[in-house]
Parts: sequence; structure tokens; C-alpha cells
Amino acid sequence: MIIKILKSKKGSTLLLVMAVMSILTLLGTAIISLSVVNLKRQIVDTNVKTSFYLTEAGLEEAYAVIGKEIENAIQAGNKKVKDELELFIEAESKKEESNPEVDDSIFINGKDGYGEVNKEKIELVMNEWFRAGFASYINDHLEGELNDKEYGVVDKNTDEQSSTVRIVDGSTEKYSVSYDTSTVSLDSSNNPEPYISIDEKTKEPVPYKITLQSDFTHKKISKQIRGTFQIGIPDFNAPYYVKNVQAQLNENILWTKAITTEKNIYVTGNSVVTINGDIYAYGEMATDSRDFGGLVVGNNNISGNIIINGNVAANSYIHTNDDNSHITINNGDVYCYSLVVQEDTTGSTITINNGVLNTKDDIELNGKDADITIDGSYFGFSNGADAVEHNQSSSIVINSPDIESKSSLTIDGEESKNSLYDKGVYIGGTVYIDLAGGYYQTGESVSIKGNYKAYGEYLKDDDDLYSNTDHSKRKEKYKPSNIEFENYEPLVLIKKGQLSTVEKSEYFKYYGEDYGDLTIGGDSINISNIRYNVGATISEGTILEGVELGLTDHVLKSKSYDYKYYINKMADPVVNYTEGYKTGEPAGVNLDTRVHITDRFSFKEDIIPTENDINEDKEIIFVNDNPDRSLALVGPGGSKPMEVGAHNTINLTDSNLKGIIVTKGDVYITGNLNYTGIIAAQGNIHIQDNNLKAISNTENYILKTVFENDKMSIADGTVNLKDQFENNGALKSFLIQSEAGVDDAASYLKYDNIVDVYWEQMR
Repeated sequence: MIIKILKSKKGSTLLLVMAVMSILTLLGTAIISLSVVNLKRQIVDTNVKTSFYLTEAGLEEAYAVIGKEIENAIQAGNKKVKDELELFIEAESKKEESNPEVDDSIFINGKDGYGEVNKEKIELVMNEWFRAGFASYINDHLEGELNDKEYGVVDKNTDEQSSTVRIVDGSTEKYSVSYDTSTVSLDSSNNPEPYISIDEKTKEPVPYKITLQSDFTHKKISKQIRGTFQIGIPDFNAPYYVKNVQAQLNENILWTKAITTEKNIYVTGNSVVTINGDIYAYGEMATDSRDFGGLVVGNNNISGNIIINGNVAANSYIHTNDDNSHITINNGDVYCYSLVVQEDTTGSTITINNGVLNTKDDIELNGKDADITIDGSYFGFSNGADAVEHNQSSSIVINSPDIESKSSLTIDGEESKNSLYDKGVYIGGTVYIDLAGGYYQTGESVSIKGNYKAYGEYLKDDDDLYSNTDHSKRKEKYKPSNIEFENYEPLVLIKKGQLSTVEKSEYFKYYGEDYGDLTIGGDSINISNIRYNVGATISEGTILEGVELGLTDHVLKSKSYDYKYYINKMADPVVNYTEGYKTGEPAGVNLDTRVHITDRFSFKEDIIPTENDINEDKEIIFVNDNPDRSLALVGPGGSKPMEVGAHNTINLTDSNLKGIIVTKGDVYITGNLNYTGIIAAQGNIHIQDNNLKAISNTENYILKTVFENDKMSIADGTVNLKDQFENNGALKSFLIQSEAGVDDAASYLKYDNIVDVYWEQMR
């Protein structure tokens, strides 16, 4: 039956068609299945590659950060060279002064101190300084900039996640610094020992090594890549790539100073505040000496300590105002109304190293265990010979009760590198005694408390001591019979107007010779190289009478003009004035009118950044037109000042900050802060608490920032910083060194000869 059916031809075509269709269906299904599988595999493969590239991108971002830190390390190395070279030159100068018969130096090709400078030897030592500064910066900062960082994807349509980069535990091998580089003996051997450990094979410094791991998960596919970065140390002044931009800007005095304020600077706290750059604090006057403004270090029962590497100008006081407070000014000239260690304080000091002090009024040493040291010249330029008011007469006032035991005053009167045309000590006035009936002018340019008794006693009544014709003897007018006394409550003193200022100085000296009971300070007072003193001076236990002004008149006049230039004009280079000898009022410029911050900055548009933006960028551009709005920068370890509201307080997550701050209000700084830029305020500037702080004026950063910020993006649109710095007609070209950003390939490609990278895919 079956055979019969099979042999039957009825329906055979249908069966054949069905069989073929079945085969095709099976084949098509198989092909579709294979296509789907292949598509899925391609999608997975694409996602795997995307995940890999995004993971790798995290290390590329870290690579850019390394490039940025290398840039900062090079700057640190350059600063190390500058600082060490200044110390070396100072040490060599002092060594030569103390022993003129200097031994042969490894830095001179010759004998007996004569010959050509050994350039190669000097460059060798400078290179070691640079390496030390570079290595120390990388050792201290790189790990913190790299560990546990997240880098987002630029194209958010690809993935909104971020790659996570961390340092592999135990992978960091830092530079090995062989010994403390803060103290250097350059001529201890012909080949100074390297500061950094050297590889015996390559003869180069042993590199810094760090391994970073980047993790990224893209569409449930996780990738992990490690990169080992090996960082060498470039040589000092090596020709690595630097991009420069020629720019033109209107010159502005606010750019040239680290701090500018039209009121006062208050510094309190036990840790050192370091200012790298010039300071201008116009200052406020007061009735009580303790309340004077200007630069006030120590206040309200809190000590203070500041080191300034630059010029300082204040139309009020520069003074220590509490116990154990210290002011040190290095390599800068000082212009102020008075320089003062306040009374009722203990252990405070003021030191000027390699600079010139210029005072309109006095130097005052009033505290216990106090010291004022001026390593340079002093000009007390107010001529007191014909003064009517006490503040028109420059002098040195010593009220320290322990001047013969603990307190001291030293002025060496030597020329500093900043001295433009003269050196020495010029004291143009004399001290006044504040009495109930008014001020009484003494004959002392250097006065010690209690010595005013010389004007209340007759000299010895011996005719042989006096003569109007024999100049080796005293004038007849000094004889007791010719001297009139008058009651100036609570003292009885020589009648005003009877003796000139110079004659009073002579009378003072003769009193010391006659009775020997004056306080003269012994070795505690040392004033050298005195060129002019209108009244008597005291130095090393000797009294020197005053002299007539004579040929030194032009020196005092020129210094008074310089003072007006620095105080009223902020030493603005736009002002047509040249420091130096002047016999009359400088032509073409009125030095009596002031330049204010608003003359150099318009305050057209406020720029108030958010705390998040400041911490993310590590930069603050702040412009404020409201005098009642204060700004508080609170670095790590600091706390919000009570005087400032929360909305005006910036809590910094990092101590390093760059910025430009121009405000009409007050500025408060607390916590640990390393600030680069400028602070210009019409209000007071308060630097507080016991954390270390540094404020540095770096011209390249300031010029670059101003030049590039003609359109700044803010929440409400854009504002212009550049045009708010007033056009004063003094267009100047600047060469601005560009700094590559984190997302700029140049930030790491330009250092590819310093950094080697070894990649390893973990999964």
C-alpha cells in the first residue's frame, strides 16, 4: 500500500514545494539567528572598545595633570635658584667684608680672588638648586593632585559616567633628596654633592615613579588600565617648549603690588605671613599712637609676624602693636609716616634687610626687650630746624626702659641695592616733649627718655669754658648768667626761642660732659655713617652735636618728593616723575594730589563667583562695588571671621589659590593659604590666625588673566574684567608666557621628553 502511494504521481508537486519551503525556512532561520548573534557581538565589541578608550582617557587626563604639575615644579625650581643665589651672594659679601684676604674660590679661575668667573661651576651648582626645588615640589604635591580623581566624558551622549583614577597602593617611588637643601656650603669641595640621588648607569637623577589605575564601566562592561609614569628632572633653563603671546594692555599700578589698600593691614597670629611683592597701605591717622593704622602687626592681645619681600608704603604707621610681634622687610625700600615698636609691649622687633627707610616723622623704639635693625640707609627727611609742629620734624625716639640692657637699635647706614643716589643716615629733625602747655622742641635727633633734664639745668659756671671768639670753647650765651628758664608744666626748661635747634644740641652735649648722668645706651644704640643730624645723636655711648643743614638740603627735599610719589601716587610709573636729586618741586606733576583705586579701576560690573567655582578652578576673580560687602577667604584649618556673613565667606578646599580681587569692602584671610595674584581694597585687610599664609604677586599670571578676561562667563551672562582697569593712555606691550590647561594637549606633549609612560591593561 505504501509503495503504491509513493509511486502515485498525484500531489507530488505540492509535496516537493513543501519540502523545499521547509528547507528554506530552516536555512533562513539559521541565517537570521547567526546575523543576530553577529550583531550582538559587534555591539558588545563596540562597547568593549568604548569602555577601553574611556578608561584610557582617565589616564590621559591624569597625564595632563602631571604636565601641569611639572610646569609648577619648574617654577618652584626657578624660585629655589633665585633664593639660594641671593643667600650665596649675601654670604660671600659678608665673608669678604669680614676677611678681605679671601681665599681662592672654586667659582673663580685665578688666584688671590682675581680672575674670570667659572661659569660652568656656577651653572653646575645652580642646576643642583633647581633640581632640589623641582623634586621637593613634585614630592609634596603630585600625589594629592592625582589620587581618587574623577574625569567626566566630554561627549555626554556617549556616557555620562566618569572614569575613576587612583594611585596603586605602594607604587610611588619619590625622588630621593640626599640632605637638607636649606643650608648650602658651596665651596666645601670642587664638586658639590648632588642633592638628588643619581642613577649610576644613566648619570641622571633617579626618576619619580607612580602607577595610576583607571576604572570605567560603560554599559555594564568594566575596564581597568594601569599606567606607570616615570618623571625625570629637567636641567635648569632647559629649552623645553614654552608658548609666548605678545599682548598690549594699558599699564596699571594695581597689577604691580601684592596688596593695595586705602585703609589698613592688620596681621595677627603666631605663624609667619609671607608677602612676595610690594605693599601699599595708605593708612588712617589717630590721636593715640596705638590706634594708628597703616601696617599693624599684632593687635588686641594677639601677636603677629610678617615677612615682606618687596617695597612697603604707608602714610600712617608701620608698627608692632603687641607682644612678640615681628616685621621683617627684605630687599625693599620703606616709606612711612613713622616706624614704631609700641610701648607696653615685650619682645617685638622690626628688621629691614638691604633696604632704605624713609620716614616723614619718627623712628620710635618704645617696648621692652625690643629691637629695630636697619641694614641700609635711613632718611628722616622732615626738616625740624624751623619746625612749628612736632610732626614736621623727623627724629629717633627711644623710650624703652631697658635700652641699656636688652632693647637695641642699629642702623648701619650702608648703601642697599635699592639705593638710587645716596647712602647714609640723615636725621632732619629733633624730638619734641609733650607737655601740658604744648610741645617743647629739644635739641636731640636721637632722644632717650629722661634725658630732657639737660634743658632744665645750668651748665658749669666757669668763665674759662666760654668764649665767643675761641671756637674750641662754648658760646657765651650758654653761661648760666645768660640762660633763662620758664615753667612748662610739669617741667622747668630753657625758655623757648632762646636757643636754636643746633644750639640746643650743643647745650645737650655740654651737659653730658659736665654732669655725666645722661642715659646714652652704651652698645645698645649703634648708628653708623651719619651724614646729617640737626640735633644731637647718641651712638655707641658717644654724643654728637647737630650740624647746620647746608649742602644736604637737596637730599631732604628730594626724599620728601619721593615720599609723595610713593604715598600719593602709589609709585605709579604712569606719573611723570623720576626719583633722585631735586632742588625744587618737580615740574609737570602735582605730587600733592592722590591716586585712588577708583582712578585705576572703574567698578563697572561686579564679579561675584560661587564657592564651588572657586574651589573647582582654584582661582578667584572678584570685583565688588559695595563698601559694606566684606570678603572672607577661609583656607584649610581656618574659621569664618565673626565680622563676615556666611554669604560672603569662601571656604577653600585647597590652600593653593590664584586670583584678582578688587573690592570696595574689607578682606579677611584665615586658615592655610598660598595665594598668587593681587588684592586691592578700599577697606581694611585682616590676615588672621595661626596658619601659614603666603601672598605673591606674579606678573605673568596677572597680565595673562587680565588680557584673556575681556568676556568672563557668569551665571547671569558675561562681564568684562579687562576693560574695568582704566585706560590711562600708557599702552604697553607685554610678553605673556602661556600656561597650558588640563585639557590642552600641550600641557603634557611639551614635556614628553621628561615623562615616560608604561601602559598595562588589567581587564
